[in-house]
Amino acid sequence: MIETPPFIKEVFESLGKGHSRFLSNNGSDKEQRLFEKTARYLDDYNDYLAGLGFEIIPGDGYFYMTNEGEASALISDKLSRIVKLISLYNLLTIILDGFEPGSEIVASQIEQSCMYDIDHKEALKGLSSAGVDASLSDHVDSNLGRLLAMGYIREESAHERRYKGLSSLNYIREWVAKIQIEEGE
Repeated sequence: MIETPPFIKEVFESLGKGHSRFLSNNGSDKEQRLFEKTARYLDDYNDYLAGLGFEIIPGDGYFYMTNEGEASALISDKLSRIVKLISLYNLLTIILDGFEPGSEIVASQIEQSCMYDIDHKEALKGLSSAGVDASLSDHVDSNLGRLLAMGYIREESAHERRYKGLSSLNYIREWVAKIQIEEGE
């Protein structure tokens, strides 16, 4: 029988049921503690979780969990979501002149950029879950809220609508690198 590794419950709940699907080395204090525990006990965690069909995957400053038994429909949904995330990541990289782990994201800067560039504004609206009659501010908040809920950014100031990019952004960057197509292909 495999012994239950320390802190596995907290790590599993954070990665599987928590508000985010990532543990980042620059997340909240709690996330950072769980990140350190996961780094320390990764092999033990994966040995324990393998029997349940889960695996914790390390990335560049983050961890996420996969489920081997996912149905192909779920995988298709994930691919659709990652395409939208890549589109949002690329758009915000242009608007913010960089969107990296540790970078500051201020909603008003995104809004200001979109007010002067209709293409950015339309792209942002197209990626938003806010309704068609929603304001630009609502579209920005919708997109940032999704990134926040998924664990790619952390709220620094609700009043200022200011966020910080987390190391889990490297997950999106890795997907971007994987799908780069050479000219002529």
